Amino acid sequence: MLKRHTQVFASVLRLMDMFLAFGAWELAYQLRFHWINFPPASMIPSHEEYLKASLFVAVLTGFVFAFSGVYRLHKVILPRRELSYLLRGTLSLLLLTLVAAFFYREFSFSRIHTLYFLTCFLIILFFSRLLSRSTLHWLHARGTHVEHVLLIGNGVSANKFIER
Repeated sequence: MLKRHTQVFASVLRLMDMFLAFGAWELAYQLRFHWINFPPASMIPSHEEYLKASLFVAVLTGFVFAFSGVYRLHKVILPRRELSYLLRGTLSLLLLTLVAAFFYREFSFSRIHTLYFLTCFLIILFFSRLLSRSTLHWLHARGTHVEHVLLIGNGVSANKFIER
């Protein structure tokens, strides 16, 4: 049953990550220029440019995470392995965002904002993965995504199969 729903689950994760990237970019803007403002900015840039960039970063997140292996689903994946996929994808996303910002000549983005984005995005991703893991565990406890096997017969081979 899990194999049938893997594509749907991966698509939901991809959309969730794209929304989280958008939200982390916007949160980083608010933190950098309005709430924390450390180090103090000489001027507050237009939010419109950062909003355009947030849409770009959100779409780029879906592609980068797909290519870096974040959405490869396994029946059992260790949290350390999943964290390494997330770190690799996030650092690739950061690198591509910095490259794109370098070639975008109409506006200069704050590097401190990018660090705030990295921090916010990693924290939000960590908690979203914890939430999705606990949700899957809860669904599994309720009987969803559980594979059932009908064993017909008895004897030595059936008992060995049950013990496995």
